[in-house]
Amino acid sequence: MSNNEIFENIGVKLQELSDAENNRLLLLAAIFTRKMEELKKSKMNDLEQYIQSQLSFYKRNEKKYEKEIANIKNNYELMISEVINDYYGYYIYLQNENSFAKLNQKIAIANLVTSQNSMDKASSENNRYLEEKSSKKVFATAQKKLNYDVIIDETYYKLEECIKECENSINSVFTISNNKMVKEKDGLLSKILKFFSIKFGGDKNFKKYVLDEINSSLKRKNKETREKCSDIKISMLTSISQFEIVRKDLNIAFNQALNQI
Repeated sequence: MSNNEIFENIGVKLQELSDAENNRLLLLAAIFTRKMEELKKSKMNDLEQYIQSQLSFYKRNEKKYEKEIANIKNNYELMISEVINDYYGYYIYLQNENSFAKLNQKIAIANLVTSQNSMDKASSENNRYLEEKSSKKVFATAQKKLNYDVIIDETYYKLEECIKECENSINSVFTISNNKMVKEKDGLLSKILKFFSIKFGGDKNFKKYVLDEINSSLKRKNKETREKCSDIKISMLTSISQFEIVRKDLNIAFNQALNQI
């Protein structure tokens, strides 16, 4: 890429990043926070509605099972929070990478402007040696600025993916379905059997088919939660490694350009 092409891409006198970039970061953070709050609330409402439907189905009084139900809700909420918190940690890391890249980009732009001014001064003084030296510095710092563009774009992509992955993970792990616990059949005989089952075994069946089933489901979800949190940590470690490599390559390229001066 020629010097002229680089200048066309970034603008020689550019000194500050656009406010739109900062607003974009704030907007993404607001979207992430709002979505996770709404999702958590929705999942807790699903659980509440399911429990209420089963209490109604088995004609049970909620107060009798108050402690067991409270424990179920608490465990369910803790598991949802654990997944969200791990994604939040990953999100903050990516946000910091974005801010760090923008800071270094600003430094590159400031150095670019300084080098450009030195080149202009050398040109006006007909100092060919200093002009050539400054020209190479301009090229090196301009290229560094463009490289940080790539890092910034990648962090935005990963931030958006983090939000989507968190939402998908919560939806895939924390799902409540009435069909899983209660299977009603049509027919007079089935209705008669259901009546006697509830009349004489409502308490036993509610514990067996609702409370015990939910607790068994929570154990499975706990395992899935651990696996999901492990996946999140692996994704973060992978990203850390990738960005470290990119920064290393960027600095090597910059130093090689300067050493040629």
